[in-house]
Amino acid sequence: MLERSWRSARDRGVLFVGLNMQDVRGDARAFLDEFDTTYPNVRDATDGVARDWGVRGLPETYFLNRSGAVVAHVVGAVSPSQLQAGIRAARSGAPLRTVQGGDSRPTR
Repeated sequence: MLERSWRSARDRGVLFVGLNMQDVRGDARAFLDEFDTTYPNVRDATDGVARDWGVRGLPETYFLNRSGAVVAHVVGAVSPSQLQAGIRAARSGAPLRTVQGGDSRPTR
């Protein structure tokens, strides 16, 4: 779902960035290859980014406006409707509240 949404939204000025904070580099690359993931992904080897952002459970999805401010946040697996609402919030800059998504697991 993320890849499909990325492919349709990237031409409208939307950027997706994946953050890997638990998988070893080779496993993460194999996952990205298996699912033909084309949006940028970075490794957070020290979990510093996750700590700075207050990540509570994996996965989490943050939506930022053009200025870099968080306008929406989903804890747990993001649903298609939550993803679209977050993209709209990011594009418009109108903040949404943090919502609970689907399955999640705690961080280390």
